[in-house]
Amino acid sequence: MTMMAVAAPVLAHGGQFRGPPAGPLTPGGGPVGPKSPGARTGGLGGIGGPTSWMSWWEYNKAPFLRLREAIHDPGTVEASDNQVKLETLAPDLAMKRDMILPQLVELADKASSRDVQTACLIAAAKIGVDHREFELLPILTKRLTRGDQEIRETAALSLGVTRRRDALPILFDLATNSRGARRLVKREEVSERTRAFAIYGIGLAVERDLDLPSQRKAFAVLSGLLEEDDRDIQVAALQALSVLNVDLDTPGHKRLLWQVTEKLWEFYGRDVGRAREMIQAHASTSVARLLGRGESAEHERAKRMLARELTTKRKRRSPPIQQSAVIALGKLVQREERHPGDAQYTEVLQKYAKEGGDQLARFLCLMSLAEIGGASNRDFLHKMLREGGKATERPWAALGLGVLAFYERTAPGGVVDTTTGKALKKQLREVKTDTFRAAAAVALGLTGYPGANKELTKLLDKNRMNEVLRGYIAIGFALMDAKEMIPKLRSVVADSKHMPLLMMQASIALGKLGDKDAIKLLSKVLKKGNANVARLSGIATAFRYIGDRRAVAELIKLLKDRELTKLSRAFVAAALGGVSDANMLPWNSIYSIGTNYRARVSTLSGAGTGVLDIL
Repeated sequence: MTMMAVAAPVLAHGGQFRGPPAGPLTPGGGPVGPKSPGARTGGLGGIGGPTSWMSWWEYNKAPFLRLREAIHDPGTVEASDNQVKLETLAPDLAMKRDMILPQLVELADKASSRDVQTACLIAAAKIGVDHREFELLPILTKRLTRGDQEIRETAALSLGVTRRRDALPILFDLATNSRGARRLVKREEVSERTRAFAIYGIGLAVERDLDLPSQRKAFAVLSGLLEEDDRDIQVAALQALSVLNVDLDTPGHKRLLWQVTEKLWEFYGRDVGRAREMIQAHASTSVARLLGRGESAEHERAKRMLARELTTKRKRRSPPIQQSAVIALGKLVQREERHPGDAQYTEVLQKYAKEGGDQLARFLCLMSLAEIGGASNRDFLHKMLREGGKATERPWAALGLGVLAFYERTAPGGVVDTTTGKALKKQLREVKTDTFRAAAAVALGLTGYPGANKELTKLLDKNRMNEVLRGYIAIGFALMDAKEMIPKLRSVVADSKHMPLLMMQASIALGKLGDKDAIKLLSKVLKKGNANVARLSGIATAFRYIGDRRAVAELIKLLKDRELTKLSRAFVAAALGGVSDANMLPWNSIYSIGTNYRARVSTLSGAGTGVLDIL
């Protein structure tokens, strides 16, 4: 079976190339560049097709990769030229504030290119602090008056990316289209897209802030926005509500949590017609994010309600509702060994995985069972690995087993599940589809089982024109910490100039393995101004994940290089933002992890124009 891919997306907001959407991959014909920088297509949602395991992985991979732990932790730097003892490879505050921030602000002021301006805004917002000679928030807010919609909405989002409490009043005004906001944007109305991005910004700004008045104000604003008719605004409000920071040990916060979940369930239960159930589908995953795994009365209520969505045969609601019910149960239910009463819900998921009416929901059941864990779910996934369709269930079962094994081996006292490792190795030999092989490579990495490295190396060498398969094999090596593969992966990066996805995946793998020479390899490619958008995006994405301060000087030099194309400079700015980001996980992962990526609107993801598509 041929791996799936198409032409690369043309990305907005200094966006990123996440992988190949559906379509045939021609030999050596990886993603190609844009016809015009202004077009927007692609994004996360189409990777490998609407029901591919790759889509789930790309939305949810951040906690498994956790690359910045390898880069930011103290230790010895492993490089080909020397070994240097450093406290950390993370850029410190002074470097970000004094070296990087002024360069980004200056370029944003001078640049006429939309791509450059938006990339600089997001990158500066990730730094988030004021310079001695200027304040950051006024620099972001003045872009709200620009004639270009993309710049306006990026400026609104950037206010939230700063994660500053003093940005909240502006974001509240923008979100509600207040009189003050209309004066601020110098328009009769704040556009729906700008408002939606401001709403996502509210969630970012309050996600780590335990200030109860800020949380209450955010809830009041966001719950009011659910009464509007615009789909983007409603989805943004649901997503932002899902990340409110609620401290369950504080009475005021506990009451707020009850109020938020009540509002979400009330919205979920409205009779809005099947066409708009896609919007309601985000309510159940939002509740799951807020509650997490547990057995309180609120948890039990949620589990019962969602299980009914998968078992009721009369008047069954639309596929997005069922998909979200599956995802949410995976976040709420506890393994049987810990809470026997939850066995009924794993049985519901297992039955739906075999008999359910929506294919994607069936596949998502396998991932939810993996996240719940336990012996029963492990046995079920092993059976699906042996007996499921080779191009359908088995790739998902493989990934599910890898996820379950990852959680078990990384828990205190955990060990490598060699039984799962051997089963995956056996299937790797027997199942010849590239889709399965790629999933098995990632799963073996998650399992931490090195016994199949010889087979994976052969596949890496044999399939030289298959960038998708080779890219996921590289990620598999990184996940299992196969440092002996560093020389091989360096050569893959050096030889992948026409395969941007492979370059990105192999570079990320090198970063995960602690190889600091990856920075040198990527910097060389950035110097070539004729690189296409997918290649540039892949490089910037790798910098985002790696976050090595030794890249700063070279990136600043490139940012000033006027011989580079505007698009190249935009991705250099995005790379600087990635290096500067203090978050251990990508900033927008709070919205991507556990989301129903098929119930999408354009400001969330799916067309290269959403909050999840931005570097």
